[in-house]
Amino acid sequence: MRFTIFLTILISILGTDLMGSSPYMSEFSFKKDMSINCNRAHSYIKWDGYLDDIYFYDVQHYDIALDVTDTTDFNLSGTVKITAKTTKEDFNEIIFDLHDKLMITSIKYSGGTYNNYNISLDSDVGRVGMRVFVTIPEAIEMDQEFSIEIEYNGPMISQYASNGWNTNGLLIDNYAGKVILFTLSEPEESRFWWPNKNIPSDKATVNMYLTVWGYQFGSGNGKLIDTITNGDKKTYKWEESYPVANYLVAIAVYPYEIIEDSYTSLDGNTTMPVEYYMFPNQYQYNQTNVNKTPSIIKAFAERFGEYPYIEEKYAMVSITKGGGGMEHQTVSSMATYKEKIIVHELAHMWFGDQITCKTWNDIWINEGGASYLEGLWREDQYGSDALNGYMQGLKNEAMSNNSHLNDQEHTFTLLIYKKGAWVYHMLRHVLGDEDFFDNLTYLLNESEYAYGNATGKEYITYLGELSGKDL
Repeated sequence: MRFTIFLTILISILGTDLMGSSPYMSEFSFKKDMSINCNRAHSYIKWDGYLDDIYFYDVQHYDIALDVTDTTDFNLSGTVKITAKTTKEDFNEIIFDLHDKLMITSIKYSGGTYNNYNISLDSDVGRVGMRVFVTIPEAIEMDQEFSIEIEYNGPMISQYASNGWNTNGLLIDNYAGKVILFTLSEPEESRFWWPNKNIPSDKATVNMYLTVWGYQFGSGNGKLIDTITNGDKKTYKWEESYPVANYLVAIAVYPYEIIEDSYTSLDGNTTMPVEYYMFPNQYQYNQTNVNKTPSIIKAFAERFGEYPYIEEKYAMVSITKGGGGMEHQTVSSMATYKEKIIVHELAHMWFGDQITCKTWNDIWINEGGASYLEGLWREDQYGSDALNGYMQGLKNEAMSNNSHLNDQEHTFTLLIYKKGAWVYHMLRHVLGDEDFFDNLTYLLNESEYAYGNATGKEYITYLGELSGKDL
């Protein structure tokens, strides 16, 4: 009983499920030494609790067309079509998020009795900070499908720091004398480069049409459907047919060397591409770690069910900034190829991508899960002593950290990584190995939360219901 009480207290510390209705946000940042493993320290907006639904629509699909060939002035141009369903009656205003430095040149609305209706940018569009309000010419009923197509252009925007931390947005750098462009959007910087509903809890499918110079490769989420050559430019069409959170949508553009590998599904019926988009000559210095990727996929699939995006791919793409890596769905962005980073970002395909935190207060689900799977990989390779030593190390690091347990202004701290991993480890102790792995596998693959979102409370409650225990 004492152990269960302690587990409950720790979970409440990691992810306070505030049931308040305030739609407001507060900005904060924290120091480099408080951010570990997964990408970088952040300066961003954190939800104070559960947001009211200020959007009142459920996104079904995004079509994103981007041209990033202006590598002189570094401007982008794009068209994004949002297809969604309303979640209230008398819906007459569409709200989306876009950086205020990006200029909207056209908006077209389709829905109800209108098709490709040109919205007046002067009288029907309002912008407050990075939020855009569009008045449509009719009020439509609940559960009505509509679409809005936004054309825009402007500078490639980033929050950039020379040391690689506090680095977000659409980033511009140089590697070996050639320009590299890549995105890091966690948690709320996707609006820096494409208009969307900027919360993690509304997943949608995505088609990406990425236009780059002919000598470049443009990586994206999901499966590469087509490559279209138009003079000295190429357009890569990527299709992400699994629901993806907006912050996990990503691109990277560079004349990459492409190394091809593969993974065979546990049932032996599917061979999935495993690809590494790397800088020239980078593979030869990192191949020992990189070549472990299919084995790591197999190890996690045996524990938690088949790789969640088995019909598409798993890839890693090299970037120049961002700390360790970032778990963009089906294509992790890698600033280093250390084994622990490869393991951590791959683990996120299950813990963070397949099921994603519903709010940023629940981020320990993602980061604690991926951190614990680092330990499971050690256990698979070297035995239980290796896991125990790893967990003891996490405990020592967490206990030496001076984060305030009740300070909700800190999200990406040691608490969500180190203590988050310990929540999973304690759940394993309380439930036993069989229930722990079986129930997590069911949660990830067959529950109402599979390929969706969950709060920390929903996550733990569901595991408790499956096991018949009050957690």
